[in-house]
Amino acid sequence: MRDLAVQNPDDKDINSALKDLLYLGARENDLASVRNWHHITSNNCLVENSEKVGKHVYLPTFGHGEYASLAVLDDHMEALWESFGFTVHRLGDFNSFAKRQGVVHCISKYLKRGD
Repeated sequence: MRDLAVQNPDDKDINSALKDLLYLGARENDLASVRNWHHITSNNCLVENSEKVGKHVYLPTFGHGEYASLAVLDDHMEALWESFGFTVHRLGDFNSFAKRQGVVHCISKYLKRGD
């Protein structure tokens, strides 16, 4: 952790974490690893609740590749929306969007509306 702090002196998160670890009693030779992760936002989806075309939800999915363990969450979200009477449309791998703090809502401006 100290090496990361030295290599990234302007990274407030790393330096703050190092300060906290030292304060809590970490020693110079203790090992720590930094986990690279991102928020997954299954609730950031597109919902269509229309008398004319029915109830549809377009869900981002995250259980792909190195994040395959998240497939259980994708399955859970699909079952939840189906329990509310929605037809679920799973969208592709949204991890790359989520890593940049975006998901389905962020791309919705590109959808054609109307006829």
